[in-house]
Amino acid sequence: MGVNKSFAIGILLGSLLVGCASFNYRYYGLEATSYDGKLLGPKPENDIPFSSCKPDETVQGKCVVMLTDEFFKMKQDYNETKQRLIECQGGR
Repeated sequence: MGVNKSFAIGILLGSLLVGCASFNYRYYGLEATSYDGKLLGPKPENDIPFSSCKPDETVQGKCVVMLTDEFFKMKQDYNETKQRLIECQGGR
């Protein structure tokens, strides 16, 4: 399973686990004056054009932005939750 797919699944699981309490991470919608450039992935081959965030008639907010500190806080919570789940399942 790729890193991006694993991360997306983790975000989904994390959202479900936190859903009853609240999502206490700050995130923002994106409104840019120009959609030139690219979004940098973990590796250069994972980069995608920034134009993929440009709104259209059906979807006004295609990208969500998190500041680095909030992202790493969420990633740490995800990793800790994942480890606890592994321990609950008997180390599988």
